[in-house]
Amino acid sequence: MKLEDLPKYYSPKSPGLTDASASTSKDALSITDVMAAQGMTQNRAEMGFSAFLGKMGISMNDRARATELLADYALSRCDRVAALRKLPAEIKPVVMRIMASYAFEDYARSAASKKQCPCCHGKKFIESEVFTNKIQYPDGKPPVWAKCTKGVYPSYWEEWKKVREVVKVACPECGGKGEVSTACKDCRGRGVAIHREESVKRGMPVIR
Repeated sequence: MKLEDLPKYYSPKSPGLTDASASTSKDALSITDVMAAQGMTQNRAEMGFSAFLGKMGISMNDRARATELLADYALSRCDRVAALRKLPAEIKPVVMRIMASYAFEDYARSAASKKQCPCCHGKKFIESEVFTNKIQYPDGKPPVWAKCTKGVYPSYWEEWKKVREVVKVACPECGGKGEVSTACKDCRGRGVAIHREESVKRGMPVIR
């Protein structure tokens, strides 16, 4: 069994509405075999297995667990680097957790990956202050005869006021989706981008 075949066991299967019997071959893997294989793999390579499950989106707990294990591993080996060895003892674990988080995201993300919108924090809407024109009738609404009397208009009874209020509007960053693409805005996930300023100066495309 290959590790890449594991995610399909977490997906719901459609019922087979046929009179054909299920596979009864001795070589076919059952759910029990898959669970046993997972337990053995997790026992031998906990960090790698948790990182794979987190990358495939199977378990968010394994995603956090992989980052934690990676931070512990980095903390045990960071003294080999002179710049990290000079860090104070209370700051070093924080730095390792940040580096482990970036390392895992670099492993797990792709050009098609999405992340939570940093503007609305996944809520899809943001609060915005706007001025709204509202009509008030201090002396009551205009009578019926005001509409048909010459020289008298219903607007005489109206009083317009600008009211500041807080309303919810669609997030301009994500367009109300709650998530944005993790791909680079310059290269759009291709890894190369055109340097526009240098291209204009030299008169030819400049890749960076």
